[in-house]
Amino acid sequence: LKVWKHTLRGSMPSVEELKAANRMYEEEEQTRADRFGDLHKAIEDSRKQLDDLAQELAQERSRSKDLEASRQELQDELDRLRQLFGEAGLGHLLQDPEALKRFLGLKQLFDEAGLGHLLEDPEALKNFLGIKQLFEEARLGHLL
Repeated sequence: LKVWKHTLRGSMPSVEELKAANRMYEEEEQTRADRFGDLHKAIEDSRKQLDDLAQELAQERSRSKDLEASRQELQDELDRLRQLFGEAGLGHLLQDPEALKRFLGLKQLFDEAGLGHLLEDPEALKNFLGIKQLFEEARLGHLL
């Protein structure tokens, strides 16, 4: 401030005043430079963090697309199973887990007896059941 007063009034400041003013200016410039360096570092850290978050977001979006594709494939498969069960007259099994469990147990018994193919062919199953009825009427059901 004294240096400015001398300059405005036209008088010459002392060398000591100029040195002191210069020292204060240098200290203030160093403080500003330090603050600028800290701010620059904070900005760089924020940019790095933002880049990392952008990369993470891109990965999550990709993962989300993969999960959506998998979900759609599973939904399509479920729809096909419902259609097949419905066409076979077994749609009610998909609504009742206990009934499905009993049915699957029955299928296992047919497979163990070598008759699993009958469950895949409704006409063959009807024919087989008709034969069984005949054997039972003749009291020969134990042979089956």
